[in-house]
Amino acid sequence: MIHKVEHKFQKRILVPISAIHENIDFLFQKGAGQILEFSDGQQAIVKHHKTIHALTPEFEEYMLEIYGNLTVMMFLKSWFNRLGYKFTGLNFIYIECDA
Repeated sequence: MIHKVEHKFQKRILVPISAIHENIDFLFQKGAGQILEFSDGQQAIVKHHKTIHALTPEFEEYMLEIYGNLTVMMFLKSWFNRLGYKFTGLNFIYIECDA
């Protein structure tokens, strides 16, 4: 199954669970080995993923490594602006993909 994700292709991403279509299936399938289709049309195989809460130091560390100089609040607001009221929680998924 191909899971669509509302993010342009990158090898490492940090997205809210609601940014992945069919997210329950994605989580139950354990993610690894599944195919993601990014919003720019590119597809990639999931190498590793894990769920992470936005208020943890680990989340901030990943966010800074992947996206650069942002605050957690700026990052959360950017996702709220993209997803609107589909963005309902602070649980995110850190995903590593093969190109």
